[in-house]
Amino acid sequence: MRKSTLIAQCLVKAGVTLSIMSGEREVERVFRSEFGDEDFDWWNSHVGTKLANDFARDIGPATRVHVDKLIESLWANH
Repeated sequence: MRKSTLIAQCLVKAGVTLSIMSGEREVERVFRSEFGDEDFDWWNSHVGTKLANDFARDIGPATRVHVDKLIESLWANH
């Protein structure tokens, strides 16, 4: 799974967006807005199943999701 898909899943679980596709677009929009000098495609690498499960574990309905902070937290896992 790619990092943008993982964050998109968190957005869906939290009820922020209705689909993974729209969530992925939002992740890319935030990335380009907040980290415009960086390469989205380089950052958007695959993550392992364990990391994905651990990352999304605490996200639930009505959880406040800060996409920029989630992007930063996944940066080290490239």
